[in-house]
Amino acid sequence: MKIYEPHKYQKQFHKSNARFRTFIAGRRGGKTLAGTIEALSYAYGMRVGNKQEINTPTHGWIISPTYQMLKDVNIPVLMEWCNPKAIASWNKSDNRLELTNGSTITLRSGENPDRLRGVGLDWIWLDEACFMSKQVWEVLYPTLTDKNGIAWVTTTPQGYDWVYDTFYKPAIDKEEGFEAWKFTTLDNPYIDQSLVEQAKRDLSEMMFRQEYLASFEKFEGLIYPDFNEVRHCKESDKALTDIYFVGLDVGWNHPTAGLLVKEDINGNLFVIDEFREQFLTAKEISNQLNGMLIRNGLRGKILRCL
Repeated sequence: MKIYEPHKYQKQFHKSNARFRTFIAGRRGGKTLAGTIEALSYAYGMRVGNKQEINTPTHGWIISPTYQMLKDVNIPVLMEWCNPKAIASWNKSDNRLELTNGSTITLRSGENPDRLRGVGLDWIWLDEACFMSKQVWEVLYPTLTDKNGIAWVTTTPQGYDWVYDTFYKPAIDKEEGFEAWKFTTLDNPYIDQSLVEQAKRDLSEMMFRQEYLASFEKFEGLIYPDFNEVRHCKESDKALTDIYFVGLDVGWNHPTAGLLVKEDINGNLFVIDEFREQFLTAKEISNQLNGMLIRNGLRGKILRCL
């Protein structure tokens, strides 16, 4: 039988009796394993807390973002760590595990939230919750009401999303019933740290912070999050041709942006003028484009569009 040796943060997670727990970590931080062990602890009737009595059968659901992840990750890990002697049956078509003590564990995908409506549950675990819609939680939450059930989420961050607002922030604000842990991939002692260092060299800074350092990163509104003016902008050191391009990205709340671009003899493109403004009508966009062309002596010229 496999032996589970939890690291520091996994131990803290398992000891908590908070009704809503959030376990946030970088890739390979041990999130799915901790969630699986927690589910099995409730199913075995070993878990004390949240009004759960020892040896009482429980009924819980494991939710994964996609059916593919359910099949590739959650089901294999659950079967790997479940004591074979405790299994009464496995319904493959319904993804439902029944134990000899009467407990059940049902695995579901979050791809269609409306299909998650069901009977009262003792517990729910959302794995990689940041990759599900908030509607998944809103549909599932009422299933915990009649039994005063509990829920925990395990995830890598995905910006300041609904998981941050619904689970993580209440925990860091010390709201009753919430608790959270956040740690990096490097905090998992079973991970080869040289592989993490390799990922740091291969990934962009923001993606590395999110995926390995479990950092909440704000990507919204960033078209090119890796853009660095010093690194990516320079003056042309070659002669410019008479070839011009106009680039236009139309928006409303997000600004409309227009660029006037010129090509050098090596085919490199250089921005020579621009405009960027919110709430422009079609006529106002046309006026902005005309103004940009007039400023550069190009009115009436034939231009290429980007």
